[in-house]
Amino acid sequence: MKVLIQNTRDAYKKMKYRDIMKNAFYEFVNIKEEYKINVKNQMAKECMVYYMIYQIMLIQPVAPHISEYLYKQHLKTVLIDN
Repeated sequence: MKVLIQNTRDAYKKMKYRDIMKNAFYEFVNIKEEYKINVKNQMAKECMVYYMIYQIMLIQPVAPHISEYLYKQHLKTVLIDN
């Protein structure tokens, strides 16, 4: 995830919006699915919360509606339950 975060930040600096979405959205989803397979669907809640926080923060400037939806529908309920 750290590599994807840095790649996304570099893409923002260069204003390469295709690379931003590729790294911050699609590659993040791929990493989550790989993690899910490796732990046999026993994903740690803390890891998933950090995953969601970083993904929402990274896509917010270029996809505000999607990030708002993800926050309201998924992350907000998880953070309130803690």
